[in-house]
Formats: sequence, structure tokens, C-alpha cells
Amino acid sequence: MANKSLDYVYTLAYPESMGGYVFYVGKGRRDRITVHEREARNNVKSHKCGVIRKIWRNGEQIVKEKIAFFDDSPEAAALYEVALIFFMRPYGHLTNEADGGEGAVGVSPSAETRQKKSVASTQYWSSEENRRAQRERLRGRNVISSQQRQEIRRRLKEQWEDEGYRKQRTGQPVSETTRQKIGKALKTSPRAIASRKRIAESQRGQKRSEAARKRMSEARKGKRPPSISGEKNHAAKLTLAQVQEARELRVHGWSFAALAKRYGVAYATIREAVVGRTWKGLAEDGTDSPA
Repeated sequence: MANKSLDYVYTLAYPESMGGYVFYVGKGRRDRITVHEREARNNVKSHKCGVIRKIWRNGEQIVKEKIAFFDDSPEAAALYEVALIFFMRPYGHLTNEADGGEGAVGVSPSAETRQKKSVASTQYWSSEENRRAQRERLRGRNVISSQQRQEIRRRLKEQWEDEGYRKQRTGQPVSETTRQKIGKALKTSPRAIASRKRIAESQRGQKRSEAARKRMSEARKGKRPPSISGEKNHAAKLTLAQVQEARELRVHGWSFAALAKRYGVAYATIREAVVGRTWKGLAEDGTDSPA
């Protein structure tokens, strides 16, 4: 029996009743040969999965065969796969979208290849046209059913109830060095640069108000804009007249609890206003002067 850890090249074929043609050539290790049937059951949309479902509709099963094994040599397996696809492609039965090589399960691409794929993916998704096309393809398509979502939630809940798992997830603080590395990567990644460029282009030509320009200028200088006190503050819970009245009533012996009930505000709100921690701009003459 072949070692499960070995790389191998395999074929998927029609049953004899449907011609017996090979329609897919792949490589991998362990249970890679069975992955395609799982994809077909999960309604993955591809030419290969369409052929598998067609065979099932005819009451047949696909013919799976491991045709070559390679001991600790994924490169040799990749070359064998490429050669098979090259010689079988002209017959017109193959559903392989690529011509083999790197990228299959069990074959680790080089760092250079991963970097090239990352840059290509970033450039592709930075295009608004490509993103719009993807949205159109996914529109109206339920990638995950409601039952699958419920099952995922149930499993995550059970997992989180495990005390050991919670400690593992929450007991590993991120060091300052790691935070700095993550922050630098987020700022210098091609996707972040492309995002900043899109934002800058979208804002180009927009006219900002004088107040907005002033706020931005002060923010760049490290200055905070002056605070707004009194009724002009959008978060104010009391009016100028109510604060004046509350301070007078406090002098005549009213408790903060009674004042809070009278004006319908929290205990702390009325207390801060009466003692002067808020509404500091209330002048002696009773006017609301700026802070």
C-alpha cells in the first residue's frame, strides 16, 4: 500500500458507460483525490464539478486513479502533471483550468511565487471594474445557507465554552514589537497604498468649508479646537435658565436627587452643573459667556 505522505499524480475519468475519458489531472497527497467530489456536493461552480454532477445524474461514479507516486519530490510530481496535461489537452476532454505546476494541495509555492501572486491579486482587486464584476457574479447567490450558518454558530459557541480554548485565545497578549510590525505592514502594504490613492483621487477637487480647513490645520499642529459650552453644545441636557434655577434652589436647601428628578436628568449631570464643573461659562450676570 502506498505511503499516504507521498506526493502523487492522479486522474479523474468518466465511467466506461460514458466513454471512460480522463477529464481531470491533478497532484497532491493524502486525500487530495477526494476533494473534488466534496466541492461538487457543495455546489461549487466550475467545469470540473459540473462534469462530476453530470456523472452522478446518470447514476454512475467517477473513476479515480493514482497513477504515479513521488518520494519527497513535489517538483517531480508537478512536472509529471504538466506533461500529462500537455499530452492530453488536445483530445478536448480535460476540465483543468491551468496547465499544472505549482499551487496544488501538498505542493508549497516558493516565497517569490507567493509574492508575485499577492501583487497580482492586489492589482486585480484595486480595479473598480473588477470589483463591480465580482459583485454582479455574487448577486443573488447564497454562498452559505442559513442551516450552514446556524451549524457554524453552534460549533463556535461550543468551542468558546471550552475553558482551555478561551485561555488559549485570550491569554496571548500581542507584544509591542509585534504591534509595530503589524502597523508598519498595514501602512506599507500594496493594498493600503492603493486604498489611500483611491481616497485621495475621490476627494480631489472637493471644496472644504473654512471651518473644516481650520479644524484640519489645528489637528495637524496638534491643537485641539476650543470646547463648546452651554446650550451650544449638542450634548447639553439642560438649558441656561434651568442651570440658573437649579443653583438658586440648591442654595435654598434642595438636594441633588430632588433637582435631578425635577429636571429629568441624571444625578451626576445636575450635580456637575450646580457645582460648576460643567457650565463653566455661566457668568455672574446670568449670561452664557464663552468658556
